[in-house]
This record gives sequence, structure tokens and C-alpha cells, in this order.
Amino acid sequence: MNSRGQVVGGSDLRGDHTFHPFLWNGRRLVDLGTLGGDNAQASWVSDPGAVAGFSEVPGRPGVYHGFLWKNGTMRDLRPTGGAPCSSASVVNARGQAVGNDTDCQGGNSLAAVLWEHGADYDLNRLIGRFPVHLAEAFYINGRGEIACLGTLPNGDLRVVLLVPAGLAARQGLSATPATSLAPAQQRAAARGVPDPRDNPTSLLGQLAATTRPRLQP
Repeated sequence: MNSRGQVVGGSDLRGDHTFHPFLWNGRRLVDLGTLGGDNAQASWVSDPGAVAGFSEVPGRPGVYHGFLWKNGTMRDLRPTGGAPCSSASVVNARGQAVGNDTDCQGGNSLAAVLWEHGADYDLNRLIGRFPVHLAEAFYINGRGEIACLGTLPNGDLRVVLLVPAGLAARQGLSATPATSLAPAQQRAAARGVPDPRDNPTSLLGQLAATTRPRLQP
């Protein structure tokens, strides 16, 4: 839900065989449709009313791409680097969306992704040499700072904050050279936060599962 009271999610259609993303605008429930496939789900709505999520693509059941919906138009957020599937988790007020590439097999995360101005970026290629492989981007704020989950070579899980290069410089952070020819404003400095959990099938899902409140006897 955004600060305007708009709510997004997913709803089964009649017969309960397919599901679509919806937007509650305070007056009625709006079916946002799909990218052409049968099923889709919305995960986030920004304050300006842009919606991020994922949708099956036409003619390929089980293959899904991230989407960005705004003002009645749904845009395909394609995977990067030849990955088969993608999913968009969050879109900020500037229209920047983040999420991940997956292998289409139960949501196994391959890389954290940023979509902006019609371009897509594997975030691992924006931060240069870094010991953590970024697997999922699960939040982006209005300043462009991105929260990610990733793994070390031994499988240990890390939470990483990516800070845009310009903002990082003002904060006194140093950025490593990017490994791609991405625009300078897209490059970022990374901060790793240790976490003792092992590499799960769905990193974000495992993080949520292990942080649920526990009742004490």
C-alpha cells in the first residue's frame, strides 16, 4: 500500500485457475492484466501509482518477466544476461524498479537487477570487484539506494546496501570501478552486512521466514 491508500496484490479469476494483479484505488478493484500470459501478480505500488510485479509471457506457460504498470500501460521488464525469467519487486517514485533474474524453477535467484529509463542492469556489473554475488534486489528508495541479498562463495548469506556513486562520494564512501560501460550515475559503492544464514532457494523468502516473531514458553 502506498501513502495515498492505493493497494496492489493478486486475485484469482473466476474458476480459480488463473490469477491477475489488481489495484484498489479507493473506489474499485482494477484488473491490471498481464503481458499476454495467463497469470500475473503485483508486488509494489509507488506513491505516484506505478506498480511493479511479474507476469507470464504469451505462449510460454511458466516463463515470466517483471513488469511496470502505469496509467493503464504495462511494460515488459526483461531478464538480463540471457536469464529465462525475471521479477520486479519494488518501484520508487522516480520510476526505478528493482528485482531479480531467476531460472523459472521455483524462483531460484540468479542476479539482482535494476530497470531504469528502458534499460536493464545486472547490479553485479555496476559495483566492480566485490566478494558477494548479488542475487536479489528487494528495495529501492527515492535516492536510488538499493537493498540486496547475496551470497559469498561459501554460500553464506549477506545483506548489501548499494549507494549511487554521486551520493556515495558525498557520504565519503569509495566506489570500485564498474565491470561494464554503465553510465557513471548508475555505478555504486557496496556495503556488506554479515549474516550467518546459509544460501536458501529463495533468499528473500528465507530471510522473511527466519525473522518471524517466535513465541517464548
